[in-house]
Amino acid sequence: MDKAISLSELARETGIAKSTLSRYESKLRTFPLNKVEVFAEALDEDVSYLLGLNSWEITGLYEKLNTVNKYRAKEYLQHLINEQE
Repeated sequence: MDKAISLSELARETGIAKSTLSRYESKLRTFPLNKVEVFAEALDEDVSYLLGLNSWEITGLYEKLNTVNKYRAKEYLQHLINEQE
């Protein structure tokens, strides 16, 4: 991670209560994926890093799919791209 930050500072920068952040950290509460960009900005980090994604891992998973599922994966990814635009 590029930026060291206290829980209090992260709460201030994200607008999320410190107690809620603590529950995310201890896995007592599910992290809201719709807030990942807010956290990425506050932590000066890439969203994909926070989600544990990297291109070589995704490529490796894709390569394990059979032809039909590769097509389905491509279609689903296109659907997600269209939704976000």
